[in-house]
Amino acid sequence: MSGWWRRVVSTVLMAWLVGIVLAGCLANSTLVAQEEKTQAGDLKKIEYSEETLEETQSVLNQIETNIDALQQENKQLDQKARQKRSDIKQVERSLKQQSRLCRIYDYKLHNTELEVGQVREDLARLNQGIAKQQTQLQLELHQLELLGLQRAPHRLLVRGANAVDDYFVAKTTARHGLEKLRQQLADQAMLQDLLEEIGTSNQQTEIVSQQSQEERQSTEKRMKSELQGLESLMRTKSETREKMAVLQERQRRVAQIIRLLMKQKTAREHAEASSHLLFREDGTLPWPCTMPLVRGFSKDTTDEASYNPGVDLALPQGTEIRVVAPGEVLYAKVFRGYDNLVIVDHGGGMCSLYAFLDKILVTQGERVEKDAVVGLSGLLEGNWGPGVHFEIRKDGEAIDPRVWFEAASGQAGAGASGK
Repeated sequence: MSGWWRRVVSTVLMAWLVGIVLAGCLANSTLVAQEEKTQAGDLKKIEYSEETLEETQSVLNQIETNIDALQQENKQLDQKARQKRSDIKQVERSLKQQSRLCRIYDYKLHNTELEVGQVREDLARLNQGIAKQQTQLQLELHQLELLGLQRAPHRLLVRGANAVDDYFVAKTTARHGLEKLRQQLADQAMLQDLLEEIGTSNQQTEIVSQQSQEERQSTEKRMKSELQGLESLMRTKSETREKMAVLQERQRRVAQIIRLLMKQKTAREHAEASSHLLFREDGTLPWPCTMPLVRGFSKDTTDEASYNPGVDLALPQGTEIRVVAPGEVLYAKVFRGYDNLVIVDHGGGMCSLYAFLDKILVTQGERVEKDAVVGLSGLLEGNWGPGVHFEIRKDGEAIDPRVWFEAASGQAGAGASGK
């Protein structure tokens, strides 16, 4: 390329690389937004530091401790709730039994009342019959007395058989009436005894029924108390679940922060490692290919013919070009003045460039490891033939790559003319 055009391209590229480096620095503060869009609102400001990571891990440990305590409390509440339900079932069985006894006693009392009513009716009828029988007997006795006074016994024989028959008929009738009255009085006494016996039994039944009613009321109060206790336990359990849900959500978000911090830490460590790797001046880093230099590095802008912000390596077209250190692909497409261009960010502001590729084999944003193939060599600009143009830049400024790369098989000497 011509010297003027080369300087223009180099200046534009340097400015562009500086923008990329600055964007890379800003990307650390928005990593959360790229990773977790749903919860990024309050995590965008999180930026890795050892203190932040330790504090966040401490918070997570405390949350996990609280969750464990709530889980233990929840288990205890479950046990209490199971015991409370068992107690309620026992109270329910007791209440059912007492209610059944109360119904039985109510039935007995009702039947007793009916029986008392029937006995009283029978006794009333019997009393009426006794009164009537007594009246009748008094009449018969009075008639018999009259017969005995009017007719002396020795005169009855004189009056004949009819008078004797009348006397003995009246006497027999009175005797039968008296016996009937005696039987009615005995029945009356029996009914009175029965009525007293029923009354005594009814009093006892009423006492037992009252006791059963009181026991049932006491059991109902106990049931109400047990149900209130269970309701209180369930409210406490619900509150515990809500607290646990809040803590679990916090646990998820804090764990998310820790994951993001660890990603940032890993990326920073990786970038620092890559940067340190590129800055080692022990001459052991590999070249992107094994062919010799045809043009070396030169920042002499006064000599347009020799100006070269990188090195050109001659090699057959289609040769694999390998990345010199691990990093992330920042650019992987055509760039004016560099044809097919791949730029890899190694962290710490260090980037490597691979230009004039015949074919690009990586994509922008891809993570590549050392010696990964980024493309195939094409044709260098001008009359230099097939090969690849290679640059190293620090914060956008071109640096002679031969300072860090091994000088094996005469590779360094091959490009001495361009040094």
